[in-house]
Amino acid sequence: PGADPEVEGSNPGGVAALRILGDATVCALARLVGGDAAVAFRRRSGAARAATLRAALRVVEHASAAAVRIRTFGGTDASELDDWSASVVGAVTTSAVTVLAVLGQEFCLLREHARWRASGAGGDVLHDDDDAPPPPPPLTTELEAALARAAANASTTGGVAEDRAGPSTADSDFLLERMEECHVLLLHALNALRRHVSSASGGGGGGGDRSESRDPVEEAATNGGVTRGALPFAVAPGVAALISPTTAAFLHPRFPFRTKLRRRALRLVAAAATVARRAAGCAEGARGGAEARAVAEALRDHAWPALRFLLEADHPAPRPP
Repeated sequence: PGADPEVEGSNPGGVAALRILGDATVCALARLVGGDAAVAFRRRSGAARAATLRAALRVVEHASAAAVRIRTFGGTDASELDDWSASVVGAVTTSAVTVLAVLGQEFCLLREHARWRASGAGGDVLHDDDDAPPPPPPLTTELEAALARAAANASTTGGVAEDRAGPSTADSDFLLERMEECHVLLLHALNALRRHVSSASGGGGGGGDRSESRDPVEEAATNGGVTRGALPFAVAPGVAALISPTTAAFLHPRFPFRTKLRRRALRLVAAAATVARRAAGCAEGARGGAEARAVAEALRDHAWPALRFLLEADHPAPRPP
C-alpha cells in the first residue's frame, strides 16, 4: 500500500502491482496477528507482542496514506482503485483493532484475577459464604498456559514453593507483570492511533492538515466560501473502523480499565469526532461525505453510549424525592 499511485497507476501493470502489494500486505498482517481470533498474537509475550503491535500500527498508517494518494489519482480506474484501497485500509485496521481487543480482554481478566487472589479468596483466608467474592471469569487458554510456564520456571529456578492452600507467589507475579504489559501496550497504541487520526486527516495530497488553529468551515466563511489548500478537509480512511465496540469498551465503566487508559481512549474518540465535524462542513464528493457520515455513525452507535454510562457512573443523577 505504500506505492505511489501517481507512478504505479500510470499503466495497467503498475495498478496490478499495486493491488498485489496491497493484498499481500493484508494477508501478511492477518497471519502475523493470527486471524480474527488473533491466535498468534495471544501466544506471544513481551517484546514479540510489542513488535507485532508496532507493525500493525505502521501498516495502518501506510495503508491510510496510500489510500489518500490513490484518491487523488485521476486515471481510468480511479473509482475502482479507490474502493479497493478503502477495503485494504478496512482490513488492516480491523487487524489492529483485534490486537487491541485481545490486550483489553487480557488486562481485564488479569486484573480481576489479581484482585480476587489479593482478597484471599481460594486461599487460607476464610470468608462467610455471603461475604466471599465471586470467582472471576476463567483465564484464556493461552494465559493459563503462560501461567503454568511461569510457575514451572519458578519451581526450577529456586522460586518460592507454592502453598497448596493458596496461590503461589509466581502466579501473582505473572498476573501483575502480564497485566502491566497489556496496560503499557494499550497506552502506546491508543496514543499512536489518536495522532494518526489527527494528522492523517486533512486537506492536500495526503500530508494531512496539521494545523488546528483554523476551522475550515469558519475559514470558508471568511474567504468567500473557498477554503485554502488543494483539497477540502477529509477524514483519513479507516477512522470509522477505529471507533468500534473495542474502543467503546475502554470507556465503559463495567470494564476495570484504569483512568489513564480511559483518558487515552477518550482522546482518540475526541480526535475522530473533531475530524468528522470538520470534514462534514467541507466534504465534497461521495467518498468524503460517506467517510464523515461513517465516523459519525460509529460514534453514535459505539462511543457515545459507552461515554454516557461512564458519565452516569461518575456523576449519578440525583434521585427524585
